[in-house]
Amino acid sequence: VEKDRRITLIGEDGTVLADTHINDLTRAGNHGDREEIVEAREGDRGTSMRRSASVHERYLYVAVPVEDGSGAVLRIAVPVEDIEAVVDDVQRYLLVAALVALGAAIAVATFIGYRLSEPLEELRAHADRVARGDFDGEVEPSPTYEIDEVGRAFNMMTYAVRESLAEYERARTRLEAVLGGLEDGVVLTDQHGEVLRINAAGAA
Repeated sequence: VEKDRRITLIGEDGTVLADTHINDLTRAGNHGDREEIVEAREGDRGTSMRRSASVHERYLYVAVPVEDGSGAVLRIAVPVEDIEAVVDDVQRYLLVAALVALGAAIAVATFIGYRLSEPLEELRAHADRVARGDFDGEVEPSPTYEIDEVGRAFNMMTYAVRESLAEYERARTRLEAVLGGLEDGVVLTDQHGEVLRINAAGAA
């Protein structure tokens, strides 16, 4: 039995039959009216918390009936100070665990933020170049799946725009060649009469 744990055997009439903390059982008194003893005799577990009249310390008492038909009750008592110490230890452990978890969460968030910030900045810079008419650059692959997918879509978009511009330039060159080869004057105007194209013969 641990030093601070007190175990007591109480007879059916409430007399103390054995106690780990009391050598002279005659001074223990009758325990028949103790709250935990009464509850235990009713066939259930009895509990209470109070200052012991025998050893003059505050205890948490837990009592259970002895299942031998004798009507005796076995009771264990734990000093309240021990319970409070355990609670304090648990609270300290929980606080340390919470701080460790918080530190780990901050580290993970910082790492993820670093991994995301660089490719996002590259996307932003590429978008600025596209807005200025530069369609030649490409977004580099990213280790982050979602950003990599956005980068791929961005590259496909700029490629499509680049091809469309190249096709427009080829069509314009062909048109200029056709118009330049005509002997008759050709003038192309819009709906408002503004001249859009005019070949050499038309300008002569």
